[in-house]
Amino acid sequence: MKRRNPVTIRSSLRAEPQVAPQATRSALFAWRRRRHKLFAWRRRRHNLIPSSFPALACVFLACLALVLPAARAQSTRSLVNGGNDMYGDQKFSDAEVNYRKALEKEKELVQGHFNLGDALTKQGKFDEAVKEYQSALAKAEGKETKAYAHYNIGNSLMKQQHYQDAVQSYIDALKLEPKDDDTKYNLSYAL
Repeated sequence: MKRRNPVTIRSSLRAEPQVAPQATRSALFAWRRRRHKLFAWRRRRHNLIPSSFPALACVFLACLALVLPAARAQSTRSLVNGGNDMYGDQKFSDAEVNYRKALEKEKELVQGHFNLGDALTKQGKFDEAVKEYQSALAKAEGKETKAYAHYNIGNSLMKQQHYQDAVQSYIDALKLEPKDDDTKYNLSYAL
């Protein structure tokens, strides 16, 4: 009679197939490798701050720095345009408020000073209007804008009956725009 191996008897009692120890170990390592690859995305997902985060943050802040002045300029532009609409509707005091708000945001705005002078002239505030036209004149760069400022200063001075100062303003306007017929007419009227 042949003796049975105790391991074989034990395995038959358990109802599990007997696997060689080396095969079990390699199968276990293979399973761990597969699991490692399968769940690698979970480990990557938990890394919320990528290594390129400082560079991305710098790019974002640079873009933000470029956009903010444009937004501020748009706001100033919309205030001036709103004042122009009110001026067109003959709401001169409301237009004055909008122009002053625009000038609070951007003090060097030539269009704001010029339009504020127009609104003040329509309200009969000639002294303030002359000051605003002079501010626009000091900040203006183009010859045409400077000529219009001199012309409007002359008109405001004419309304106040300061004829000599008005004549000088009209002459200054004609030096910049010699073909302007309105300025020539007002100059002849002031003389």
